Amino acid sequence: KILLEKDSLGIPANLLKPLDEAELETLDRLWKNYRTEPILGFVPKFEGIVDKADQRYLRMSYLLRPFRRPRVLDIKIGTRTWLEKECDNKKLRPDFLERMKELYPDQVTAEEQTAAGVTKLRFMKLRDEQTTIGTLGFRIDGVAGARATSSITDWNAQLKKVKTFEDTVELFSAFIEMAATDDHHQEGVQPEQLAEAMLDKLHTIREAFATSPCMRRHECIGSSLLLVADAFGHAGVFWIDFGKTRLLPEDCHVDHNLAWKPGSHEDGILLGLSSLVSAWQTCLDRLLKIDITSPDAVETANMTGCLHPCVTQ
Repeated sequence: KILLEKDSLGIPANLLKPLDEAELETLDRLWKNYRTEPILGFVPKFEGIVDKADQRYLRMSYLLRPFRRPRVLDIKIGTRTWLEKECDNKKLRPDFLERMKELYPDQVTAEEQTAAGVTKLRFMKLRDEQTTIGTLGFRIDGVAGARATSSITDWNAQLKKVKTFEDTVELFSAFIEMAATDDHHQEGVQPEQLAEAMLDKLHTIREAFATSPCMRRHECIGSSLLLVADAFGHAGVFWIDFGKTRLLPEDCHVDHNLAWKPGSHEDGILLGLSSLVSAWQTCLDRLLKIDITSPDAVETANMTGCLHPCVTQ
């Protein structure tokens, strides 16, 4: 359970997250060894470990503090969500087979039925293939603070329908139009202004990732981007969730924009960021009513939507 620490005015100042040793190692290393890196401007500040009621927590800065009634998208970033070590795990799991039957019944083979189980890798690869992780390098996993609109009455149900680049653009458009207006601040801001601010943040974090020595030394699996906006013109992009982030051996470096092959440690984060930038650019163009069939727009669109297969054998 995540807890919030409030300041003397009752405003959340820090977030307490149940301690995960791998995430602790990564946060500690980031803030000790890479303090001058631009990438840290997108990461919650690590404030140490807190003990509360027989539970240990990681204390981090509360990223939503600068926002007023923020609307949030949680986006899993990268082209795979499983660690390379899972390739060596041959244990058959009945629980994952049951989840496959529930979520992807037409993908279950006769052999898997007979074996009464599948490996964790089989399930996680299949899940990635069935979502935009496999085609775009990102997946919209959650939304917080969103209210029902004329186009989306149930945001969680809508997320399950997102399968294509066009689906992501439509959801981002609905999100930013909703975020630009507020129940308590009817004037709000123009959706295109908020979308442009979000796009600017995404360009900046992509540049930070692409030029970061820290990133070249880390395999980043299962991390997320928080996209935050409010009706007062604030937009933010933050990088969180480092439980599967690993420091690579000294002789190993990753580019983050190549398809994974066994032993490469590539995670596709930059592939996903490029897709995300293109989706938001398309969203902004539509809000501005720019002709997206123009040569420049077509060139931008051609950069994404063609990442599959991001993971090769």
